[in-house]
Amino acid sequence: MPTDLVGHVGRSIEKQSLRTKDVSEARVRFSKSMAELAERWSNLRAGLVRPTYEQHLVGLEQIGADEERPAVHQLDMRDL
Repeated sequence: MPTDLVGHVGRSIEKQSLRTKDVSEARVRFSKSMAELAERWSNLRAGLVRPTYEQHLVGLEQIGADEERPAVHQLDMRDL
């Protein structure tokens, strides 16, 4: 976990299983996982968060729309 995000996330270690024993498959999954993690860290730094499923449903009810995936919303990190 990057040191600048530890205070926002509340932990210093990010841990995830690749769920495979095959070395070549692990390399592929590791690359994909690291790309997703880098994007997550970038979004946290920018103050962007993905709403929970429940928040998404409430938003859909309010606007009466049917979206396929939750939108990304701006969040002030000072609110955490």
